[in-house]
Amino acid sequence: MRVVRMFAALITVVGLIFAGGCGSSAPPATSTAAAPADPREQLSAGIRAVNSGPFRLVEKTTAERVTFHLEGGFDPARHAARIQRSESVSGKTTDLDYVTLGTDVYVRYGEAFAGVPAGRWMHIDGRRLKSLRALGIDGDDMTGKLGLAGAVTTVERTAPRELRGTYDTAKVAGALPGTAGSASWQARFDERNRLVWMAVEVPAAGGAPALTVDSAYSRFGEPVTVDRPAAGSTVDAPAPLYRALDR
Repeated sequence: MRVVRMFAALITVVGLIFAGGCGSSAPPATSTAAAPADPREQLSAGIRAVNSGPFRLVEKTTAERVTFHLEGGFDPARHAARIQRSESVSGKTTDLDYVTLGTDVYVRYGEAFAGVPAGRWMHIDGRRLKSLRALGIDGDDMTGKLGLAGAVTTVERTAPRELRGTYDTAKVAGALPGTAGSASWQARFDERNRLVWMAVEVPAAGGAPALTVDSAYSRFGEPVTVDRPAAGSTVDAPAPLYRALDR
């Protein structure tokens, strides 16, 4: 189970799933569009609009003494992403690089992990798993936010391009046992109704600490370069890891 906990901490993209400051501006839009009258539809439509083409994400996740900072480029049409992430635990920082191309996932951790030397890429063949969602990957939603939109319990429009509300954490895929409850969120959209910022606050529950995630989306439509690591720098993921991810 230690491997499972390490891997979950490594690739959570939170609770990927969720979320993660204060706003990022998209490049000047060439057109504007009226926001959907229904704020729930505005949220879902704004997330789908981000998924319609390449985008960049900057995200910060904080839980007690643990902080994650993530920056990455995503290309939903190619099911491709290149992510750089740093993990700080009680002042100690570890870096992580993450590449996904179709069903191939590559992880380079700053320390030795699961038998893989520090600095080498660990290759995970998604075809050997029941679902890529075990890796926090949803090819239909590279923002990681549609699940949250489907779990919304309250929503109100605070400005023409701003929403806030609550959602049921138990209804979000990947929720941990004992963490059911209500969490709050805020969202902001650009002139073309694309989600450009979302903040999520999950209260402490079931022994889990309070969690905050701040996500900013930008550079819509700009090409994202995702290169496959050189074969000589990769190591196949060990069999126990596949078994753990398929539980």
